[in-house]
Amino acid sequence: MKNDNKLQKEALMRLSQLRFP
Repeated sequence: MKNDNKLQKEALMRLSQLRFP
């Protein structure tokens, strides 16, 4: 499922932003 991969990548990016605002 490519869609799932995209969601996971977005989640990781959001987490990174929260860790390094």
